[in-house]
Amino acid sequence: MNFEYREIFPLKQDKESYKQLHHELFKSAAIDDEWLEWYHQDICSADDRLAKTRTYGLFDGKRLIGIWSVEPKSFKNSDGNNLKVGRCFAVGISEDYRRMGLFVSLSKYAIEQERNIGEFEYIFGFPQTGRSVIGGHYKAGWKEVAMFDIFSCDLALVDYPYSKHGVKDIIDFKNIELSTSLNSFCETYLYKNTRYLKHPRLNYMLFQYNTSYIILKYYSSFCHIVEMNGSVSEIFHLLQVCKSVAKSHGLEELNVWSSDIFRFRKSLVEAGFQKGAKHGLPITFIAIPIHAVDDFKLSYEMNIGMGVEEGY
Repeated sequence: MNFEYREIFPLKQDKESYKQLHHELFKSAAIDDEWLEWYHQDICSADDRLAKTRTYGLFDGKRLIGIWSVEPKSFKNSDGNNLKVGRCFAVGISEDYRRMGLFVSLSKYAIEQERNIGEFEYIFGFPQTGRSVIGGHYKAGWKEVAMFDIFSCDLALVDYPYSKHGVKDIIDFKNIELSTSLNSFCETYLYKNTRYLKHPRLNYMLFQYNTSYIILKYYSSFCHIVEMNGSVSEIFHLLQVCKSVAKSHGLEELNVWSSDIFRFRKSLVEAGFQKGAKHGLPITFIAIPIHAVDDFKLSYEMNIGMGVEEGY
């Protein structure tokens, strides 16, 4: 076997091989050219503070057999400082080449390239707990930062319509006073508009109540809360509204990830959410130093939102 590691370009010469492998690895994603341009170009272009998403590939001869991508982000840490970080996503090895240590070797290659570039302090990852891929990350040098339990509300138990008084659909994030909590990603209104309102498949529901908001990702039988931000009391009201909206769409579950130090964990419990879910697993927050010297640690409440299948 003739293995080669290099940066690949999903929008240019490597487009077809990338799409083919991505479809093999993530069968429910069904990406196309429009999605590629949106995710690998439009989102990063919406925030001129950020570089472009980079993707690394592993080839056996001319066949692309492994991919590893990192999206540039800005993160406000526990001290209130903004760090340049990467978010690792769309990682995997073709089924024909597994159990050969190639996932670890591709990860180590990509991490070494990122250290040479020196753009990020850390790279973060959010794999689902229990998947074998987590062990591969640890072998490549990643460390666990926190666990995110999955909480859900059984919509069969929601037997009342909740008043949508004051709640409206978001049509432009410019109309919301965005505040960045400690231990959360810093995202401009232009970024959020591109990320959620210009998604090629438009499968989000976005609700605003005064200065607070909740973003729902719509699936065939459930909704996942991708992000929530604002005041505790307003978030409680929005959660009740989202339960009624999801039930009215004929869905059976509304779920969300929450760490022990999640800012709105108490609001979730008061709104009837319980640990566990029919649809979805907990996730493990992992990180690896790139330019930083020390391992990444959390020392304050956290407000990180992430969809079940990220941007798909």
